[in-house]
Amino acid sequence: MSRWLPDDWQFTLAPDSVLVARTPHRFGRGDRRQAPQVTGQAVAHRGEQRQPWAAALAVLADSIAGAGVGGRATVILANQFVRYALVPWSDLIESEEEGLSLSRHYLHETYGAAAERWQLRIDPEEASDLKLISAVEPELLEDLRRLYAGSRLRLVSIQPRLMALCNRHRRRLAGGDTWLALVEPNSLCLALLQDQHFAALRQVRVGDAWAAELVTTLERESLLVDAAAAVRHVFVAAAGVAEPRFAVGMPWTIEWLEPLMPAQAPTPTDRPLAAATGG
Repeated sequence: MSRWLPDDWQFTLAPDSVLVARTPHRFGRGDRRQAPQVTGQAVAHRGEQRQPWAAALAVLADSIAGAGVGGRATVILANQFVRYALVPWSDLIESEEEGLSLSRHYLHETYGAAAERWQLRIDPEEASDLKLISAVEPELLEDLRRLYAGSRLRLVSIQPRLMALCNRHRRRLAGGDTWLALVEPNSLCLALLQDQHFAALRQVRVGDAWAAELVTTLERESLLVDAAAAVRHVFVAAAGVAEPRFAVGMPWTIEWLEPLMPAQAPTPTDRPLAAATGG
C-alpha cells in the first residue's frame, strides 16, 4: 500500500521569466522519491510596471493557480531582486538588533538611502570574520506571501539564488579556495570562497559579452582583495544565458556548475546559508 506526502514545488522568479518544477512524493515499496518534473516556463514582459517584479508575479499567479494540487512551495529569487553585503563581524555583537543595525549601516554605505527600507537576513552559518547579508524589497516578500496565502500551496521558504546554488553544490565548493560566478541576464554575482566562507563578493551589470566582462572583473577583484591573487580556479553557473567559450591559455581554470534550475532544488537535508522563511 502506498502513502502520499505533499508535493514539493519550486518557483524560480526572475524579472523576465518564471520557471516551475514539481516533485511528486508518492511512496510505496522502498520509499523511493520521484524525480522532479519541470512543469512550466513563461516569459514575463515587463512593459510599464511600477515594480520590476510585477509582470513576473502575474505569471507566477497563473502558475500557482494551475498547480491544481496542494503541496509545499519554495521560491528562488534571481539575484536581480537581491542585494548582498559582507559585513565585518565580532563577538561584541550581542543581539540580533545590533547585528541588523550594523548590517543596515554597511548596506547604506554601499547602496544609499534605499537600503533603509530593505528586509535583511543575516547568514547564520557564516562563522568567519565576515557575515553575508542579503536584502530584498519588503513589498516583493509581501506580494509573494499574499499570492500563496490564497492558494493550496504552503510557502515554506524564499531563497536568493546565490544561496540556493551554494547549498546545491556544497560538496563541490568545499574542495578549496575558489571564485564562484553566477551569471544571469544582465547580472554577474562574483564571490570569493575561502575555507567555504565568503571572503569577497561583487554584483555588477553585464551584457551579452559577459565572459569577457567576467575575466575583467576577476582581474580587478584579484588586485583589490587580499590573498585573492593566488586563487585561479573559477566555478561558473550560467542561468538563462548562453555558455560561451573562454579564451585558450588564460590564467583562469573554469569549471562549470549546473545552474539552479527547478529540477535541481535543494534537498530538505541542506542547511541553507541564508534564507527568508515565508508562509
